[in-house]
Amino acid sequence: MIATTPSTARMMRLDLLVASFARRTLWLTDAYFMATSLYLSALKQAARDGVDVRLLVPRSSDIRWIAAVSRTQYRPLLEAGVRVFEWNGPMIHAKTAVADGRWARIGSTNLNLSSWLVNRELDIALEDEGLAGELAERFLQDLEQSTEIVLRQERRKPVPRPVSKQERRMRGTPKEMALSGASAAARQAMRIGDALGSVVRGSRMVESSEAPAFLSIGVALCLLALAIAYFPWLAAAPLVALLAAGGLAVVFKACGYIWKNGRKNNSRGWRSAAAEATSRRRTTLNENSRLAYGRSCLRRASRPGRRRQIVLIAIFPRSIPQRTTT
Repeated sequence: MIATTPSTARMMRLDLLVASFARRTLWLTDAYFMATSLYLSALKQAARDGVDVRLLVPRSSDIRWIAAVSRTQYRPLLEAGVRVFEWNGPMIHAKTAVADGRWARIGSTNLNLSSWLVNRELDIALEDEGLAGELAERFLQDLEQSTEIVLRQERRKPVPRPVSKQERRMRGTPKEMALSGASAAARQAMRIGDALGSVVRGSRMVESSEAPAFLSIGVALCLLALAIAYFPWLAAAPLVALLAAGGLAVVFKACGYIWKNGRKNNSRGWRSAAAEATSRRRTTLNENSRLAYGRSCLRRASRPGRRRQIVLIAIFPRSIPQRTTT
């Protein structure tokens, strides 16, 4: 079980490690897919290395702008060999990952910065072929109710994969491979077959998904520019609010420091005042004891033979023994 707190990025590191360590399959389901460039690079590199990377996302989302931004990331993934599917139902809210049929993750973390760095999420990561196999079967069942997003045939790039020496010998030399290649008519037939297959499979070209996404984003930016042009306070208000919030936070922090320092100074002042009062009390007691001793000496001086002691007291007053009173 993995609990994620803000600014820890635990799940982000785990997702990157899984994308790097997968060897055969990596099947992902996400509700709000807005991956970072680092994670997109990890998925593309895995697909180029021959890993079967598949991504299932909802076609219609409760947050429309997230779906629009998500569609803008399809093309680089498709060009690298990642297969992208859109769920045909109203909304899919699953967040799962299955790698190599033995490792799986299920929880609340989406593949976006908000879940990785801001939100508090809870996920379960397990390494069990039985449970991972069940999740993989469920993923394949969901793909039957989904539409695959594909590139046009003329824009589709071949996905490089490692080729063994034995396979190279079986293929022959590059010249022999070129001579045994398909003719133009065969290529045309293959294109027609791909078109018919896309109809049967329920696939859709990536342009049909990208166009509405880019159009909605462009229209939103234009409307925002017009709104700011006619109402400049729309741009100034968030900046003012941000600066005010930052200033208040700093002021409150400074007040807290001042209050703490004031408490420390007050406690020190009380201690010093108590010590000063104690010292004054002791001084007063010493003076009173001296006066009492002087009076007793005067009373004794009236007797014969005591004048010498009076003279000594007058000359050396500090020689009088001090009496302390508790």
